[in-house]
Amino acid sequence: MTVFVKWLTAHGSRLTANCVCKDELKILICYNKPYTMPPANDYLLPIQSGKKISQYDLNIQSDCDINGTPCDNISGKNACYGEFDVIYWAWKHIKKIYPDLKYIVYSQYRRLFAFDRYEKFRLAFPCNDSDILNYKVSPYELNEIKKILDDGYIITVEPYYFYTSLKTQYNDFHVGTDYRILKDVIKNDFPDYYESFINIMEHNNRFIPLCLFAMTYNDFENYCEWLFDVLSRVEKKIHIEHYDTYQKRVLAYMAERLFGVWLVKNNKKMFHRNIYFYDPNNKPFTERNIIRRAGSLCKRFKEHLKINFAFNLTRMNFSRAVIKIFSR
Repeated sequence: MTVFVKWLTAHGSRLTANCVCKDELKILICYNKPYTMPPANDYLLPIQSGKKISQYDLNIQSDCDINGTPCDNISGKNACYGEFDVIYWAWKHIKKIYPDLKYIVYSQYRRLFAFDRYEKFRLAFPCNDSDILNYKVSPYELNEIKKILDDGYIITVEPYYFYTSLKTQYNDFHVGTDYRILKDVIKNDFPDYYESFINIMEHNNRFIPLCLFAMTYNDFENYCEWLFDVLSRVEKKIHIEHYDTYQKRVLAYMAERLFGVWLVKNNKKMFHRNIYFYDPNNKPFTERNIIRRAGSLCKRFKEHLKINFAFNLTRMNFSRAVIKIFSR
């Protein structure tokens, strides 16, 4: 025992030197209604989205106050900003509560990053909502997050691939006029971002969905400063009051796509991690389900290859030549 105590005294500080302090890293979890929450710990910070216009009081940190005192917020605009009202709150105020904050992780009540050993399977794991009671992030995983972010990476979810460009996909499902307004705002007010915007939105089919991320607070501050400046300018030029509930989320839809523009323009390296998707209709998560889902993984990979092949042929104008070859 004496030998161990001497060794621990000599090396203990080195063992704990890289540990993440509880006030240095926060995992924000956005809630807009009552839902099962993971066990409380010092790193998780549940936040209610749209509290100002919500029928619920979840008795957690809200997106419109600090310790019960009203603050600068866009909580009342939840219908068009979606969960980005929580990101806005964090940008404006989280440092007032945690002045030593260095790393920030953003997630949603049904979608949480899988930082554990299942990450290597590259899947979004369907889980029953009761499984969230087993969700945890170990000290080892927290240090892994810290190391990845210190190396200059932004942690995001796995990308999704459309059959067409992000611009065409947006115009197919949303209001095309709004896209042109966004494009003009970027071109006229943020010309440094215009080339990246065109490359991401009009010459690319790769989409980073959900806007879940982990990044250093410095990156987070820079990202939010640019994002909400863009969105506030667009908001003044569109007529959201005339939209239905679906289209009214226009600023959230734009913000999801602008995340990729910001990443490319600022030369950010991405480190993709998987998520747990919690839903009452999903079966409880077990290791056996991993094997059962191997087939769906292969199917998804095959689908991505097919989509990218078709998209790139269209871009390179080879499609007609290929059709002629195979029609002989």
